[in-house]
Amino acid sequence: MLSFTKYLKESEMTYAEIEKILKGLGYEIKPVTRTRMAIVTDRRSEALNKVLNTFKGSKLLKDRQSLNVSSIGIVQIGPVQVIAKPASRNVLKAEQEATESLIGLIRAAVEQEGRPIDVLIGSYRIKSVVTAGSDQIRGDPKADIALIDNSNKEVGFISHKKEGGAKAFQQYGGISKDSGQLIYNDVLVKMFVEDVYNYLKKDGGGSSMAKAGFSVWRYIPKNAAGEPLIARSVYGPDWTRNGRRFGRDAVHCIGQGAPILKRTLSGDYSLSFSEAMHTADDLTWIYDGPYRPIFAATYRAGRQLENKGLIIKDMRGGIYPYDFISSRKAITI
Repeated sequence: MLSFTKYLKESEMTYAEIEKILKGLGYEIKPVTRTRMAIVTDRRSEALNKVLNTFKGSKLLKDRQSLNVSSIGIVQIGPVQVIAKPASRNVLKAEQEATESLIGLIRAAVEQEGRPIDVLIGSYRIKSVVTAGSDQIRGDPKADIALIDNSNKEVGFISHKKEGGAKAFQQYGGISKDSGQLIYNDVLVKMFVEDVYNYLKKDGGGSSMAKAGFSVWRYIPKNAAGEPLIARSVYGPDWTRNGRRFGRDAVHCIGQGAPILKRTLSGDYSLSFSEAMHTADDLTWIYDGPYRPIFAATYRAGRQLENKGLIIKDMRGGIYPYDFISSRKAITI
């Protein structure tokens, strides 16, 4: 029997043969399409490296199209593609993988230049960057990943979302006291909670407790009141309109998927993400499409939605992408 590193050329192997070999390595395999299969594991990078070492002539694809499918790339074995999907839906794992990938990209750029690099995030220039990190960020601020300069100072701030389109976002941010006083005290937030409360009191038999399956939502208005609320939810409660004050609760961008770092003609490095990126000075996208922020509240046993003394039991509320609620049987209020 041949060893795993001495298989026939990958072009001669069928989908079924590749699947059988991967199962023989101990992996759970799920079909995706006729030419693509997924390894189900929480050690995704390790799994793809094992596939590369197992199949002679296989290639790791990390172009933009591939990164749109998987944030860590695709292994091509002849006509068959292998991706790695997490066994658990752990957002922190996606964040950790994005951080590790970004660290590698930055360090490679620093080594190539022989000096710290300037990173461009949209119109923002982050100077003297040498690495990135996320482990040092504790609590629940808006920033998940920080760019770090050559004096070990956090200088760039990123809110990261796992790949999977707008539905994968879960929420932009909450509307409780923990989300910041400017959000909690916003008149639009107060009105939404009041209206949910009154709806339940009127149409829910006089109770302020939500029932299983109950969901409500509404658009955030397209006006001078709606824009800053959306911006604080998306970019952090310390967001300012001029977009020139940044920190763990006022990020430079929200990025989804795998980080991409490209050298510009001027010698700077432009940061983007494989699925989507929005910067703190950009609000042009907030009123259209699946990423449009909306108010939503859904049944969640043991949680409560509260504002100014009004308490709704068994509900969780927040600001979400429209795509989060579009497939639910939710009531518009």
